[in-house]
Amino acid sequence: MRGEWDRSGEFPVWVQDHRSLVADALSSWKGATSDMEAHFHDSRRGVPLPTSGSGKVLRARADALLWELEHAARSSPRPLYRGSHRRPSGVAPWSESRAVAEAWARKGAGVVYGVPKGTRGLRVADYLGSDPEREWLVDADAAHPTALDLNLPA
Repeated sequence: MRGEWDRSGEFPVWVQDHRSLVADALSSWKGATSDMEAHFHDSRRGVPLPTSGSGKVLRARADALLWELEHAARSSPRPLYRGSHRRPSGVAPWSESRAVAEAWARKGAGVVYGVPKGTRGLRVADYLGSDPEREWLVDADAAHPTALDLNLPA
């Protein structure tokens, strides 16, 4: 980790360079999606900081990533796709590759959802370097995804 504890206040707070926090948030997202989802939801609902050190670090990452999505998102150069067994909501990963989304949809007996070219989000490769899936992070609630009728073979 590239940060430190600020113990000057009543409770310790994790402090780290914003760009590093965002990159670490994306790495955490890829490694522990459900943990990060919980922190995104808690942050948006104004739930107080967790008491554990690891929880405080994850919340700092989630807060940085949510800030980045709101203030630094850019338009996707092509449509984005997501394969899922449930309608996407909240912050979720999307791919420029329809084939990747179709594979996820088949795997989970789901549907491929799409958002149009120009959807605002964060391109993972801008923060983590190489990204063979051409993944983006998009707030699905703001993007209004559409289920695509692809008639996927089983």
